This record gives sequence, C-alpha cells and structure tokens, in this order.
Amino acid sequence: MLDWFEDKDTRVFCEFLERYPTLKAAQAATQEELTQFFQRHRVIRRSAITRRIEQIATSGIPLTEDPGIVEPMQWLS
Repeated sequence: MLDWFEDKDTRVFCEFLERYPTLKAAQAATQEELTQFFQRHRVIRRSAITRRIEQIATSGIPLTEDPGIVEPMQWLS
C-alpha cells in the first residue's frame, strides 16, 4: 500500500488505511467505490486515480495474513 501514495502524511492516505486496512479489503472494493473515495478526498487527477486502482488490482499476495502481526501493525499506521 505504501507504493500507492506519494505522500504518507495526508488525510487521503490515513483515511484510506482506516477504510481499507488490508490488501484484501482494498481489492474487494469496486472500481467505482475507489474512484468515489479518491474524488471525495480531492484527488482530482484522473491519472492518479486510475494508477492507484490498477496498483490495487494487480498487487500480489500480502507478506503475511497472520492476525498477530497484521492487527497490531494496523494500529501503528
């Protein structure tokens, strides 16, 4: 997920992580849902939205799905 956003200290980045805390959650969102999310967060460049949606769709498997690792790390972001 870190590669999808240039700036990690933005509201859109933080709220994306809150809404889609895992790769599976982000990939389960529809293209329309993701587009609306980014537009609501004032991402106006269509190319940026399209690039992020493509990166989400083509991301491989996560390094781990172990809840003992994933859940505490979600609190740190």
